[in-house]
Amino acid sequence: MVTENSIQKSLINTFIYIGLLIIFNFVLPYIITYLLAGILEVPTELIENAKLDKISNLKIFLYIVIPMTSSTGLYVMVITILFFLY
Repeated sequence: MVTENSIQKSLINTFIYIGLLIIFNFVLPYIITYLLAGILEVPTELIENAKLDKISNLKIFLYIVIPMTSSTGLYVMVITILFFLY
């Protein structure tokens, strides 16, 4: 049985899904672009030296790449929050 309350809930869910779809279609390319630019700014010498020291790729990512791109990540986080608030 379809009630008015169930119709309102389904409309709210539809608007939420449409809103998320719009947000991700507009914001996700910018997020990916900025994060990729930040990762590409990591000096290759550091990564090569870490590989010479037999450090695994996971540790290179966790201990070299992420700390060096934390400012980019913070920028992306702030811009994304501002976009959601706008």
